[in-house]
Amino acid sequence: MIAHFSFAKTLATATAGLALAFLMYYLTLLSDPNPLLYVESRSQWAVVIVVVWVVGVPWTAIMFKLLYQLFFCRRVSLWMSDGHIVYLSRLFMNVSAGDVKRANIKTTRGYGITNRSIRLELRSGKVRSIPVNLIAEPLPSVLSRIEEMCRIAPSADS
Repeated sequence: MIAHFSFAKTLATATAGLALAFLMYYLTLLSDPNPLLYVESRSQWAVVIVVVWVVGVPWTAIMFKLLYQLFFCRRVSLWMSDGHIVYLSRLFMNVSAGDVKRANIKTTRGYGITNRSIRLELRSGKVRSIPVNLIAEPLPSVLSRIEEMCRIAPSADS
């Protein structure tokens, strides 16, 4: 185990995310119970309806996975399994610990919001980011656990 989800933040995020998704699903089906007829009769909304359903289904799956981790997996968000760093699930993010060349904390700012993430630089040149807004532990301790498990030298950000 590397990190846990914050119970209050994760519950609020997943609940709001599911409420938003189900509201969007409901609004796309509001006028006609047959979505294909609705799309044909409202051609200007066809793109919006398709986007809501294409984006909404994976979004809903992620929100349910957050709730599952929160209630049935002791809030574990980031863990090591069979030599891989896993965030949320093997399908969502799965990186071999031996492939990690460097790990550091990245802060981005935009639209009045500050987002922080743990950035994993892989030996292949790819970069993977782990969102940490819902993690309960302090970021430097999570980063040091990742560096220890990947057997890499501590970064200057630690």
